[in-house]
Amino acid sequence: MSVEAFKEEVTNPIVLMNTVKQLGLDPQKYTIENLKKQISVSVINNTNLITVTVKENDPKLAAKIADTIAQNFRTYIIERNNRQTDKLIETLNKLITLQNDKIKEVTAELNKIQTNSQDKLLIEQKQKQLDLLKTTRDIMLEKYNMLELVKESELGNQSILITSKALIPDKPVAPKKSLNIIIAFILGLMVSIFIVFFMEYWKNTEPKRAVESK
Repeated sequence: MSVEAFKEEVTNPIVLMNTVKQLGLDPQKYTIENLKKQISVSVINNTNLITVTVKENDPKLAAKIADTIAQNFRTYIIERNNRQTDKLIETLNKLITLQNDKIKEVTAELNKIQTNSQDKLLIEQKQKQLDLLKTTRDIMLEKYNMLELVKESELGNQSILITSKALIPDKPVAPKKSLNIIIAFILGLMVSIFIVFFMEYWKNTEPKRAVESK
């Protein structure tokens, strides 16, 4: 999987559900949809590092959620990789068994031809067929042994590492009070100007309406 593909799996429903259960969060408040909105996942440029950011009113809880998501994501990927490895090993084992049966069959045919016939062309064709079957079987065995090595050495557990734990912020990232004050000031100023213009307009137009009514 690419780093971008891993990034999308961080907010996998299984990862989020396990996080809610482990932290004992209210499942009605922390639904998968709501929790996903609180999480921001990004890839650091030109690296294979992924950062997970969680927005929460309680900074300590935000850090706990981020750490738990990271751990659950790692567990989820490792378990999935192990399942895929087991399936590949099982499939290759079946294919190798079938290949060995074909090799035995062609070997018997070759021995029979060599015993009962002097047709060099036919013998050569059977020998090539047998060599091809053995080469294919050997490639399968090589892949099979590699997968067994990966499984026994638990290399999959090293495929994803948590490089650092979540940092508890010293100050809230939102709402930005200074920005809100500026926006409120500008809006208040605009409303005041509008009221002044409206009142001036009303004063200038009211007498004319009174004259017209007479």
